[in-house]
Amino acid sequence: MLLRILALIIFALLMVPLLVADPQSTSVPAATTAIPAPTAPAFDVKAATDAYLATVPPDKKARSDAYFEGGYWLQLWDFLFAAAVAILLLQSRISARIRDWAVRISSWRGVLDLLYFIVFLVITTVIQFPLVVYEGYIREHKYGLATQTFGDDSLRVLRAIQFAARFELTLDETTRALCRETPLTDLPAE
Repeated sequence: MLLRILALIIFALLMVPLLVADPQSTSVPAATTAIPAPTAPAFDVKAATDAYLATVPPDKKARSDAYFEGGYWLQLWDFLFAAAVAILLLQSRISARIRDWAVRISSWRGVLDLLYFIVFLVITTVIQFPLVVYEGYIREHKYGLATQTFGDDSLRVLRAIQFAARFELTLDETTRALCRETPLTDLPAE
């Protein structure tokens, strides 16, 4: 109870400056010298976006919209599924059994928390694995987004070479051959 009161007092003290501050007093003073406005026409983002979208075929636009809208739904389902798993672990007393097991192993609070976390993480990962596979593999292949292999992505090939050089690693023969055959002409200017 004392900890809650202390937290509430700290929160109140942090909020006081926001409540007392005068919104008019934070205005920025006017500049003393005038800066000439740029003479070039402003770039219209909406017009450029509309012009690009006009070039996209309707079937591809519908497919793209379905992919992204499905992603929003998957975020909701991720949250609901994670909440359901947590409720299942709490209501079935599995969480309490994990805690009791961790208490039997160690009386030190840090080790107890670590043991609980590791077991909880393993259980939730195993339960949520099918949804993760659907989101990261099946769905990507369904929408044709997992078509690029390692050899097709020259930036990944370059990163493999850089990684091996930086940490003095040896690439296997297959990867070295792939690195020699991959053109690096489509790399970004970075």
